[in-house]
Amino acid sequence: MSKYHDNLNKKVASTKTKEGLKLVLISGNVSCFQADVIVNTVPTDLQLGRGSLSQSLLCKAGPMLQKELNATRQETEEEVGSIFMTSGCNLNCKAVLHVVAPDWDNGAGSSWQEIWGFPKLYLLN
Repeated sequence: MSKYHDNLNKKVASTKTKEGLKLVLISGNVSCFQADVIVNTVPTDLQLGRGSLSQSLLCKAGPMLQKELNATRQETEEEVGSIFMTSGCNLNCKAVLHVVAPDWDNGAGSSWQEIWGFPKLYLLN
């Protein structure tokens, strides 16, 4: 269950799956949320801190988040669509799912379709 910690965060949309899982899309500073899971995108080398979301999470969670993510890479290939799970470290969540995202092409190519396919593919499996 998500809780909002400041007035800058706002609920954009929500839905419930047929299995009863509540999904909430929130706009704001995700590092301040209390949630079961936070979803983050990472490049194929799994280095946090390049994108604004990863930077924010790494800053609040601390260096252990990167260490945990590095430890998971020994178990699986880093290809677009791969998901790696870490604890929340110092974040207010139980886990962080790091999804390897395609290089962004401003929506001109297949990256937009690949990104929108991730939630559907993994939530339905």
